[in-house]
Amino acid sequence: MNRIALSIALAFGLLAGSSTPSPAQDSDRGAAPPPAPAAPDWFAAAPEGGIVPLGDAEAGAGGPIAAKGRRSYSQERALADARAELERAVASWLAPEVPEGWTPPAGLIDALVLDRHIEPVLVNLQSTLGPVANDPELDLPDLLYVAAMRANLTPGHREAIIQAYRQEVGARRSALLVGLGGFLLSCLAILSLYIRADEATKGYYTNRLRAVAVASAGAAGAIIYRLLA
Repeated sequence: MNRIALSIALAFGLLAGSSTPSPAQDSDRGAAPPPAPAAPDWFAAAPEGGIVPLGDAEAGAGGPIAAKGRRSYSQERALADARAELERAVASWLAPEVPEGWTPPAGLIDALVLDRHIEPVLVNLQSTLGPVANDPELDLPDLLYVAAMRANLTPGHREAIIQAYRQEVGARRSALLVGLGGFLLSCLAILSLYIRADEATKGYYTNRLRAVAVASAGAAGAIIYRLLA
């Protein structure tokens, strides 16, 4: 009996010791989260929603630049806005060889980026909006994010993007020529069938056959247009 009682006492002692937190664990729980990394110098140089050249580079002439987006609700939106600013800078950098309405491939834009940084921004909604900030139905965030990208617009990257644009234009023109050729062949085939059918019916259904031929040509053109679009 003494041995059984001793075993039960030891078991309860082990359970009590494992449930009691150690001083080291208490200190870890109360420790503050690690501070966010400091913003680099190039991040502070760019204005929100704008682009700034870095170093001796001139605006619109390429070289190292910093593109910063506007304040956003999430880090993903902040990065997307910064990328939009970078694409706008790339569009003006590629002119006039490439029209501004054309979007370069994502991989070529990613090759320009050297660094990214996201900075959290605390917003005092009480001083900005007043009593409206306390409305629970609005659910306004008090923490926003600003992202920026540091990129290097080199002549080699510019030539690669221009070459990609020329290849896309060439492929589009080739597809257009193929589509026009297919449409002409379809019209010739429809015309040949119309003539044979009109001769076989001895002209009794000429008007109907003409309507069918025109409708067939229109359908062929619509199909080819959808394939090319």
